Amino acid sequence: MQEETTAPALAGVNIQTQRSDNVARGKKTNALLCLMLTLALLFSPFAAATGEEQKAEEPKAKAVNEGTQQGEAPEGKGVSAPAGAEEPGKAAEAKPERKRKQRTDYDEDKVIGEVKKGEDGSVSQTIEQKGVKVEFTVTPLMQKVLMEGELAELKFKVTDSTTGESVPALRPLAWLDARQPNVKTPMFGAITCDDKIRTYLKGVLSYRPLVDFNSYYILTLNNDSTISVIDPYISLAGITQLYAMVYMKASGEDWSFGDTNKFLFVTMPKADAVAVISTESFKIEKGIAVGRNPMRIALQPDRKYLVVGIEPPQDKEGGVTVIDTTKQEAVAVIPTGNGRHEIAFSDDSLFAFVTNSKDSTLTVIDMQTLKKVKDIPLKGRPASVAYSGLSKAAYVALEDEGSLVVVDGKAHAETARIMLKPGLRVVRFAPGDKWAFVANAVDNVVNIIDVATNTVTHTQPVGKQPDQIVFSSAFAYIYTSQDDKTTLIDHLSLGKKEELIIHNIPLWQKPPGTSRYRSVADAVVISPYEGHAIIANPADEKVYYYMEGMNAAMGTFRSYGGHLPKAAKVVDRSLRPVEAGVYSSSVRLPVSGEYDAAFLLDMPKMVHCFNFSALVNPVLEKGKAHQLEVISTEREAAAGEDFTLNFRFIQNWDKQPITEQADVTIMSIHSSGMPTANHAAKYNGDGTYSTVMRFTMPGYYSIVIKSSKLKLGVDKTEPVIVKVSPAAKKEKAGTQ
Repeated sequence: MQEETTAPALAGVNIQTQRSDNVARGKKTNALLCLMLTLALLFSPFAAATGEEQKAEEPKAKAVNEGTQQGEAPEGKGVSAPAGAEEPGKAAEAKPERKRKQRTDYDEDKVIGEVKKGEDGSVSQTIEQKGVKVEFTVTPLMQKVLMEGELAELKFKVTDSTTGESVPALRPLAWLDARQPNVKTPMFGAITCDDKIRTYLKGVLSYRPLVDFNSYYILTLNNDSTISVIDPYISLAGITQLYAMVYMKASGEDWSFGDTNKFLFVTMPKADAVAVISTESFKIEKGIAVGRNPMRIALQPDRKYLVVGIEPPQDKEGGVTVIDTTKQEAVAVIPTGNGRHEIAFSDDSLFAFVTNSKDSTLTVIDMQTLKKVKDIPLKGRPASVAYSGLSKAAYVALEDEGSLVVVDGKAHAETARIMLKPGLRVVRFAPGDKWAFVANAVDNVVNIIDVATNTVTHTQPVGKQPDQIVFSSAFAYIYTSQDDKTTLIDHLSLGKKEELIIHNIPLWQKPPGTSRYRSVADAVVISPYEGHAIIANPADEKVYYYMEGMNAAMGTFRSYGGHLPKAAKVVDRSLRPVEAGVYSSSVRLPVSGEYDAAFLLDMPKMVHCFNFSALVNPVLEKGKAHQLEVISTEREAAAGEDFTLNFRFIQNWDKQPITEQADVTIMSIHSSGMPTANHAAKYNGDGTYSTVMRFTMPGYYSIVIKSSKLKLGVDKTEPVIVKVSPAAKKEKAGTQ
């Protein structure tokens, strides 16, 4: 059953919507964390331990509290409140305070090494437990000091503590967050490392770590000049979260990563430029002028250059513009010919092959000298080109003639012509480059060719008008523009079985081709977790999430705000296994101060928060926003009675009150999500404001204060947490 997910009506205080705003996030106090962790712990299985089970754990719990600051490891995700759970106020009145069940097996025999600092500014620490040693190192990449706003590399090395050999086949989880050593929850006391990890795993919408090293983001190239960034992990009752929105100068047509996945390059035909977008901040870094009407963009295998196809109107000579991915600037303009340009590279990155549809030619470019080598006549209109590293040849699909032309990758000459039928739309190679898949959008078939013999081994009927082919490690996804299904072909069985293994998956309600918003970029992308795919359909205005082996999509995401997704891409933020037993990722430290690098290992079970600190960046300090300062100290109220809150705004640079009156919006939100209410603010004339509110039911409330004039949104101000007790019972008449 397909499950549609939509944007939440209230996004809470999503502190990560813009990475540059995390400075304010790190400087907040911890009232929101207290509230969310209290609720998470209250509704978790650990908080439900009672009776004999709880008594049996008390000796161990006492030993843990006396001997270590670490706690249990999370054992599940997304645990909801039990039926009939009472409000905090009622619980306190009706029954004694609950005690959280404790476990000690995650801290038994744990040996924590001292923190060491290296000459390169790095900080390292080790822990040993149950025969496993974990060495954590954080190293600055730009200078010899860890500083907010600067890049750093986090590395976890897991070895056998006896032999020193790496421990393979692990999938550790890690998070990075501001450290709060003195924070306590109202009900459960001090927050431990596993408390924080449990909250991260629950995907609580209102509280997320500064950096999640286990996540990925879904990007959709939309019909307008936007790119939607969706976090599929942050959820509240099954609702996905729009993480960020990128606004470009013009609508995008194609996109590619650069030398690393830290930057995304997007062609904008109407702007005659390529936008460079940071995948850390999801903001545009710069624009690169590349020539008239840029369409296709392709990255060569060694990631040194991007090649952009330029298709000027009115039959003016087109060509390609070459972009240096490190310098992020155009370094060459090479004329090739007229018409649509499709681009492929030799596997050694020495040559590029560019089609010219109107001239019926294939241009070969030397990528060392960035000059044209020759034009090869094709005797037909080229629609697609792909290169096989196995046969060392480029394969060009001719749409009108219906043939596949084989061009030698070194001699740069035609060596074979495989006759198929007119209507060829796209050619792509399965992993290993042995099998070429050629889609025919007229006959609605896919021809599969063995490049060892250049012969057709299979002709497989598919849906109407197949025009894109994308591969996972096991399947070829055949994207059809005029059909309600996507065909999956098992490419691993090729050469082993005579019959193909086919799966026709009905995914959507409207065929993608019924939308006038299409893109040359792939609508299908494989997620970081193998066997899962993200598929965009502008006609349905949705992005589908599919798991191989299922007969339908597992769920859907929207681009939000009426934006129609033309193509999809994934930005992977997870830890990378750089070598056996070593996991690493680079990050731009979002705030100054002390950090917890939370680490979770399942086998053997191990949880620990490594600590380090980052200095204040004086350049960033000047650009920080104004701050909200709450004057009132009272944080308790009674239901049905007036509660007054006094506050003011102060300037960041000199900490002085802002006396000019600002627009103020105040909202109160009950911990259950309902009710919510808006409240008026009174300006007192001396830079201070006051508001009087009356709460209707007991529980914990978040008071959110923001000002658009001062550019203080909910992501830059700290909510005020108020505990509301039940209303006092009125005495009956005549009683004393």
